[in-house]
Amino acid sequence: MHRKKVDHENSKHDYDSLNDTFYAYELNQEYMSSLIFGNIIMDMNEDKEFIGIEILNASENFDVSSYEFITPITLKVHYLITDEEVKLDVMFTFVKRNKSIVRTISATGVNDMNLAPASAILALA
Repeated sequence: MHRKKVDHENSKHDYDSLNDTFYAYELNQEYMSSLIFGNIIMDMNEDKEFIGIEILNASENFDVSSYEFITPITLKVHYLITDEEVKLDVMFTFVKRNKSIVRTISATGVNDMNLAPASAILALA
C-alpha cells in the first residue's frame, strides 16, 4: 500500500466565504479528476493520486461560522483506499471565543475508479 504525507510547506488552502467552499491542495500538482462524497470532493492527478480536497457548505458541515473558516489553526485530511472502498477523515482545529475547538467529518464511498490501495495525510498548520 502506498503511503504519503503532504505537509503545510508543500500545500495551500483557501476559503471562499461567498460560496462557503474550502479548498486545500498540494502545490505544483495538476488536477485531472475528482471523487465526490456529497459535500466533500477529493481531487486527483493523472496518476490517480490524491492532491487536494474541496468542502462545499464548509461552515455548515463543521458547525462553525464563516469567520472561523478564514483562518483555521490546523487541518488534517487522512484517506485510506482499499480495493473496495475509499474512506476520508477530515479534522479541523479552529479558534472560537479564544478557545481551540476541533471538528471532524468522515465519508466513505465505493472505489469505483479502481484507485490503487493507498493511505495519505494532508496536514496544514
